[in-house]
Order: sequence, then C-alpha cells, then structure tokens
Amino acid sequence: MAKKKIQPTRTKLEEFNDQLSGVEQKFEKNRKKIYTIIGCVIAVALGIWAYMAFIAGPNEEKAQEAIGKADILNMQQQDSLALLEYEKVIKKFGGDQANRAELEVAVLLVKKGDYDKAIKHLEKFDPKGDVIGPLSQSLLGDCYASLAKPNLDKAFKAYDKAVSMSNDNENLTPYFMKKKASVLRAQGKYADEAKVYKEIKEKFMSYAMQNGIDKNIERAEAQAAGK
Repeated sequence: MAKKKIQPTRTKLEEFNDQLSGVEQKFEKNRKKIYTIIGCVIAVALGIWAYMAFIAGPNEEKAQEAIGKADILNMQQQDSLALLEYEKVIKKFGGDQANRAELEVAVLLVKKGDYDKAIKHLEKFDPKGDVIGPLSQSLLGDCYASLAKPNLDKAFKAYDKAVSMSNDNENLTPYFMKKKASVLRAQGKYADEAKVYKEIKEKFMSYAMQNGIDKNIERAEAQAAGK
C-alpha cells in the first residue's frame, strides 16, 4: 500500500504573505481607479480650503463692514441712506449678514408705510432666536393687517407663529396672543377671541392684570352672545 504524501504544514506567516499578495494584486488591478478617487478627494478638500481662505473669509469681513456702515446710518436716523446700504448687503452677500439686512430693510419700509415691500423682505428673512424670530413674525402680522386690503388670515398665522416661537416668554407671548385676539375680533369671531383672552389670563396672570384682560373677556363674551 502506497504511503500518502504528507503535505507540509503552512505557517501563519506564509498564509499572511499569501493574503498580502492577493491584496497587492487587487491593488495593482485597480490602481488607476483608486488613485483617481484619492485625487478627487484631495481636490475637493483643497477646493473647500481655498474657498474658506480666499473667498468666504474675506467676503464675511466685507459683509460685516458693509452692514456696519448701514447700521451707523440707521443709528443716525438717515433712513433712506441706511435702506440703500442694507439693500447692497442683500445683493452682494449671503449668510447671516444678508439675512439681518432683510429684517432691517423691512423695519425701515414699515416706518415709511410701505407694507407690501416690507412683507417681501420679512418673508425672505430666516427668523432665528427666541426674541428676534418671534418679533419678526409679529411685524409680519402687523404688515398684513395694515395693508390697504388687510389679509387677516395671514396676519393671524404670523401672530400664531410668533406665539409658538416665543417659548412662553412672560412679556412677549401674551403680547402676541393679544394681537391674535384683535384679529379674531376684526373677523367677528368673538367666541374665539374670548378663548384667547382666557388663555392669556390662565397662563400669564400678571400680564392679564396689567392689561385689563378681564374687561376684554367680558366684552368678547357679550358680543359672542349677541348682547
């Protein structure tokens, strides 16, 4: 009976070398593709760095300088000149400075009584923060309510958004809620108006006492009952 030939035992090192050879073969096979991908990643990284270093950074500085110039004119109550400078910021730059310029332009237009144009800028404005955000929405509601043909539905929606954004601020939230109630009164929705005033009284007792909310509740309920 012929003896079986004994195969030599492979060492872990030999197995590892074989695996490594397989990886090297795959790398060689896909070398061009891999280098292309690496090159693309490097190009993107360099592009981002170049943008931040040579475009975004200097642009941000220019934007700050431009809006600073507008702010000075605004503080000096040179409304027309300030309006022009804020509009330049909007046209030339983006980001936070242009966003704030949208609000500043809207405020100046409201002072002029140009509610239609103010609305356009307020709708472009990205409301942020617990104070500026809701105040901008309240101003938007004021504009809709002040149009030659008031849009009370949109005014109510803007005031409602101001309420939701103000996070139960003891001074701002009931103030916005009162504006909602005034819209409901103008629409003849006296029962709903009374509900808003009651909610103010329930959540913001101090504000309610200082602003005669009880009298508003009595009047709204009486009107709702047809008295």
